[in-house]
Amino acid sequence: MNNKEQFELFLKNSGISDSTAKKYASCVGGKLTDFIKNHVENIISLYDITDVSKLNVLLDSLTKIQSFNEYNSKGKSMYSAAFKWYIKYCQSLQK
Repeated sequence: MNNKEQFELFLKNSGISDSTAKKYASCVGGKLTDFIKNHVENIISLYDITDVSKLNVLLDSLTKIQSFNEYNSKGKSMYSAAFKWYIKYCQSLQK
């Protein structure tokens, strides 16, 4: 099972609906990765990063980008929520 699949399972086990879990998992590997790649740091996939400190820095950097904030707002904060859940997932890996 890859990191995306494990993240999706973590979300479902945390009480997130199946459809939202799928959306969040897609956000992390898709739009969030793209925003980071294009505006913050050259990465292949956000799923390659599990270091919580690094993820917090990336999230902080993203929230300072106006285009991300506008996009996130149109998506009803789905992208920042997905990122925060991914951080929770990575924290659970360290326990």
